[in-house]
Amino acid sequence: MAEKQTDVIEFEFRGMKFLADANVIRNYAAIKRMSLVETDPVGYFTTLSEIFTGRDEEYVDMLGGEVSDMGGLYTAAVQAVGAKNS
Repeated sequence: MAEKQTDVIEFEFRGMKFLADANVIRNYAAIKRMSLVETDPVGYFTTLSEIFTGRDEEYVDMLGGEVSDMGGLYTAAVQAVGAKNS
């Protein structure tokens, strides 16, 4: 099996720097897992971990530990990937 390609980018959110894997954010299967959070929460959280290179819990703690903090960080990562691809 081939190793997954990564495209790790750095972006800012709330004045702090974070890393995210742009390939995961653009991946159809990952997007599908994110959208199925109500029926497959494990897939959702696994995908967040993949997006944030295994540092999702560290990042959300840095931001205050709330679910909404992770939502904002995810949105910022998606926007950063979109800006990179413009």
